Amino acid sequence: MMAIEPVAAGSRWLDEHVPGWEQRIDLETLDVTNCTMCVLGQVYGDFIDGLKAAGKHWSQANSPCDVDWPFRNGFEVGNTEQGWMGRGELNAEWRAEIVRRRTHGE
Repeated sequence: MMAIEPVAAGSRWLDEHVPGWEQRIDLETLDVTNCTMCVLGQVYGDFIDGLKAAGKHWSQANSPCDVDWPFRNGFEVGNTEQGWMGRGELNAEWRAEIVRRRTHGE
């Protein structure tokens, strides 16, 4: 599964910046292709607000845009060397990560 490492990286980033983030996610509405229902959208209100919180939005002065950051951290669909990492795979991996955390209290 191509989404495992990006989702793990995104989870680590969220752990550092928004402890308890997994409790904010509605698994039934989670959709990585929807700006308000994706992980960043559910945590920050909108995907763009999440990018701004990470300092990765193009509009932020003195902060170079890192267009690959959302992809590398499992927040956006896209191509990998192994092939396409799509909506279904990312949604499934985020759900699995969140369920694991809620079940094991991480």
